[in-house]
Amino acid sequence: MHSPCKRNRNVTAQLIDYSALDALPEGTRYTILTPNQRIARRLTVALGRRAGEQGHPVWQPPTILAMPTFIETLWNEAAIAGVPSVDDWRMATELQLSFLWRSAIADGPRFPSLVQQRRLISLAAEAHARLDLHLVPDGELTTETVEAETFLKWKARVDEALEEQRWVTPAQAARVLLRTIAGGEIPVPSHLFLFAFDDMPPLHAALIQRLRDRGATVQELGTHAPVDRARTVAVPEREAQYALAARWAREQLREAPDATIGIICPSLADDRETIIAAFQRVFEPDALLPSTPRRTPGFNVSMGTPLSEVPIVRAAIRALSLPASDTVPAAELAQLVRSPFLGGAEAELEARAGLATRLDGWLDAPVDAVTLVVAADTTPDLRSRAESYLGTVRNTPGRQLPSQWARHFMACLDTLGWPGERPIDSEEYQAVQALQALMAETTGLDALAGPTTRSGALALFSQAAHARVFQPQTKDSPVQILGALEGAGLHFDRLWVVDFNDDLFPPAASPNPLLSSGLQRNYGFPHACAARELDYCRQLAERFAASADTVIFSHAQWDGDRELRPSRLLQGLERLSLGEVLPDDQPIEELLRGRVEPDSFPLGAAPVGADEVARVRGGTGLLKAQAACPFQAFARFRLRAEPLPEPALGLTHIERGQLMHLALDQLWSELRSSRRLRALSDPARGEAIERAIAHAFQWLALREERMGPRLRRLETARMRAIIEDWLAIEAERPDFKVESLETELRVTLAGLPLRLKRDRVDTLASGERMVLDYKTGRARVGDWTGERPPEPQMPLYVIADDTPVDAVAYGTLRADGSGISGAGSRDGLAEGVKTPATLGARAGFEADWGAQVDAWRGALEGLAGNFMGGDSRVDPVAHDTCSRCHLANLCRVRRGPGSAGRRT
Repeated sequence: MHSPCKRNRNVTAQLIDYSALDALPEGTRYTILTPNQRIARRLTVALGRRAGEQGHPVWQPPTILAMPTFIETLWNEAAIAGVPSVDDWRMATELQLSFLWRSAIADGPRFPSLVQQRRLISLAAEAHARLDLHLVPDGELTTETVEAETFLKWKARVDEALEEQRWVTPAQAARVLLRTIAGGEIPVPSHLFLFAFDDMPPLHAALIQRLRDRGATVQELGTHAPVDRARTVAVPEREAQYALAARWAREQLREAPDATIGIICPSLADDRETIIAAFQRVFEPDALLPSTPRRTPGFNVSMGTPLSEVPIVRAAIRALSLPASDTVPAAELAQLVRSPFLGGAEAELEARAGLATRLDGWLDAPVDAVTLVVAADTTPDLRSRAESYLGTVRNTPGRQLPSQWARHFMACLDTLGWPGERPIDSEEYQAVQALQALMAETTGLDALAGPTTRSGALALFSQAAHARVFQPQTKDSPVQILGALEGAGLHFDRLWVVDFNDDLFPPAASPNPLLSSGLQRNYGFPHACAARELDYCRQLAERFAASADTVIFSHAQWDGDRELRPSRLLQGLERLSLGEVLPDDQPIEELLRGRVEPDSFPLGAAPVGADEVARVRGGTGLLKAQAACPFQAFARFRLRAEPLPEPALGLTHIERGQLMHLALDQLWSELRSSRRLRALSDPARGEAIERAIAHAFQWLALREERMGPRLRRLETARMRAIIEDWLAIEAERPDFKVESLETELRVTLAGLPLRLKRDRVDTLASGERMVLDYKTGRARVGDWTGERPPEPQMPLYVIADDTPVDAVAYGTLRADGSGISGAGSRDGLAEGVKTPATLGARAGFEADWGAQVDAWRGALEGLAGNFMGGDSRVDPVAHDTCSRCHLANLCRVRRGPGSAGRRT
């Protein structure tokens, strides 16, 4: 048994030293083993370049294999040789093993766990492999925890299934090979070199020793002491390290274009997209421009991603998830409609964007493929493909073998035009090939899974795609971004190691929860205890320090509001300031983003011409925009620069307001007066309210919006309570009759024609007229005053009417309280309506009603005249105006001093 928490091998940091290879007689065949395929590829390139430098035009490369590939090669040689212990046994594929564990967990005993099944499968498979890799006898396995006991039951089911299928795992294959090599049943390589093994598990070490016992010469390739050139630098924020490292790498290449630059990122698995974005902004800033086509970046990222997360594959899985009968949230369907990987996406780009926007408005409403067919009336190609897809799904038997489902899925994707008509780049092509290869592997599951449903088969493929790591082959790049384990053993001219903080170097121990923690410590499992993590990270730090002539370790001081500390492994290294690492410069991406003062020219006056007047569509909103900021009115009503509507859960606030308006319009079209309202009994009033609400929801149905019955019940109850509260307020008013409802008005101010729609006009018993406008949001009477009134709607109603208006008021209808507020010619017209004098000059009101109407007319004609005259200055009326405006990127108001009033 191994000592607790001790490493299995003590290999010092090493770089490529070719002396051992040069000492071999010419023509000697040898094999080099590496821990992973990444290092194997880099080593092949390095040896090839060296052969070229030595003047060898033709070079016979050695056999360079990652350890898993080496084991598979030996297994295949044993199978070809007819070795009895190997004959008729096959190494199980990753997909087959995943299925076995999935089945064992699904059908076997369960325990309460917050871990997702996908993660549970990964943990169980890892635990199973580690038991073999660390040569743990079965007698050592304990059931001291519920998790460990359950895992052993799962393991028994998997082992039984492997025996039945005559399959072995890669680790089990290595154990069989120990006996096969010892018996001399297969030839062994004459010369074997080990390169960059920091943590070889006991099983692999035993396999190497067995080869040595059989006569193989085994050497470690290249051993050097660390170069004393490592430095450390503190960076204020964690994410800032990535941008700083990218700019540093760019500067190194400027100084030495042929240099190889390494960037080691311990958190690459979690922060891959953030790190790539930081490097892309520096090395390929034109990728920020929407016209730039997608391409492989000018740097290489080593760590792969789950195949299911690659956009072109994610689109395929999303498309296949569209059921013929069951429903999915509308937002997911909107993502599918936007996908560039469906046939016709380029030709129907604008129409599909409009369809997706409609679906966004439905948010989580349940929809199905039939809904897509019905809704896609403006996208005939998409509609045709959806109909063909439905036909394919409905005409397929309900239960089939996985291999048959694979062919069905590929047929469905072909029907939908996947992966699209636009040319796909190299990485996308490789992802398509990887998905097709995964589908082809399903023949190995037929005997295990048997006939299954479409949803079951799709779940199987989705999980397999998530488990399959996709690492595209890309052109060699001088800048390599790698994870900590992948970077160990590689040599660069310059190296930057980011995130060397004490929360990552060393990380906290994280033993596998399905095995006894004591067993893992005793057998030296990875991540089993803090002492082992510290020892291993010290080994990595030594290797990094020896991996280049110039090495920088950076650590962050803050991660958000959390203070960080440098790793203890940095003690003793010389500290550098940020200025010493990278002179201050202007990042290229900032130039493209326009963060420096751009060239500008005055927009000047652009009056509305006679031909344009007829095309201007506006009413209250136009004057409101002109009052808020002249440029806002110019952009919205002359350039038509309107934002897309924001999706909302259930109904939007605009739709809620429309429903309330419709219900009250219907209600007062029946009542017509306050006397009839007061004459209604409580039951009759309730019935009238229900009829009004039902009428409003008929409008919603005509608009083809999607609302489930539960949400409708909630909205109905909300509206009922608000309307009951409102009618109680209306019943207390002095007698009135409803003169008009939803009246359209037309008025021309300073040559600007405006169209208005007024909610309601009441005629009081005295003959005075009051305009009432319903508001379901916050509303202030104080917003009606000034040369640029924030809310010009109510003043506009007054001056647009040919018949004098004596009062204007908001009817506020809210769950937290309803009421009336407004201004009029005298007090007492309604509760909450006050004279201008009462409202006060401090609030901007005039001394009497006549003066107030004249002031409103002057202000509104001024706004209309400014708009017609072409006033388009960037001149927000208040400090918070811009925070509620969507035009910041167009007006550039935040670009700094001197930009206001100019177009850039």
